[in-house]
Amino acid sequence: MKLKFYFLLFFLAFSASSWAQNKTSGSIWEVLAYPVHAFRLNRQAPAQAERQRLQYGPEERQYLWLYEPLGGAKQAPIIFYVHGGAWRTGKPEQHQHLAQLFTDLGYRLVMPAYRLAPDYCQEDLQLDIDQAILAASKHWGISLPQSQWIIGGSSAGGNLAALLAYDQERLANLGLNSANISGFFSIAGALDLNQMEPSLPLRQYAGSKQSVNFKLANPVYLIDAQDNFPALLLHGNRDGLVDFRASASFARSLEQEGLPYSFYCIRGASHLAVTAKWYYKAKKRKGQGEYLRNWLLAISKAQVETTE
Repeated sequence: MKLKFYFLLFFLAFSASSWAQNKTSGSIWEVLAYPVHAFRLNRQAPAQAERQRLQYGPEERQYLWLYEPLGGAKQAPIIFYVHGGAWRTGKPEQHQHLAQLFTDLGYRLVMPAYRLAPDYCQEDLQLDIDQAILAASKHWGISLPQSQWIIGGSSAGGNLAALLAYDQERLANLGLNSANISGFFSIAGALDLNQMEPSLPLRQYAGSKQSVNFKLANPVYLIDAQDNFPALLLHGNRDGLVDFRASASFARSLEQEGLPYSFYCIRGASHLAVTAKWYYKAKKRKGQGEYLRNWLLAISKAQVETTE
């Protein structure tokens, strides 16, 4: 019996090390803690808002959730939020806390699910994101060229959100351009893949660092002087799943192009704590909600002043 127990511990530790960004005990512990974390996220009560599930493709994972404030939308931009999960797990239903925060501020919200690696490659995931924004716009009767969006995500979702927000050609194919993007936010996002260790999830999503796919999956290469919308980056400096340097490098690239951004280092915080543990554990709240709220309010104020 003891032999089986030790074998199980060894197997779990070995499996966790292939997902971790480094082989420290803290990093491996984050991977081992994820199942309980996901269980807690799945038990959240639905946000108090008008919400509707919409299928945008034929496959099980090709669906999205639409949220509207109970009193009606008070803000013009629509928030498009992409969940994380190492590109191979997770779902939008796990982020009811964010849905409540955004709708309480008066925003309409789109939360898409998408097909996952390793069964699908990064191009498939990006295609799903495109189809989701088109489906939401069609459902709400929105003309994309006249629309305003705040695009963001957490972890792997931050990567997918950045690949949309900063890709001029891709936006044009959707009938959008940078003027339609009111802002971008990332919560512990994989924003520069060059700064990350080649973990199994990263290799399955983007391939080797020498591959063409790796560059296509790396949003830091998309930053351009035309991307003149504000960015908010949050990252913990004890992140064992997405290296802190991934956000720091992205912030440096924004600065080099003279683009507006705010970058907050959440000291002593792990990946799970920064991205979603703060939904259900008060002691993990180190300003994430306040940073998001204040940044969104600043965008709303700037838009009101512009229209006036």
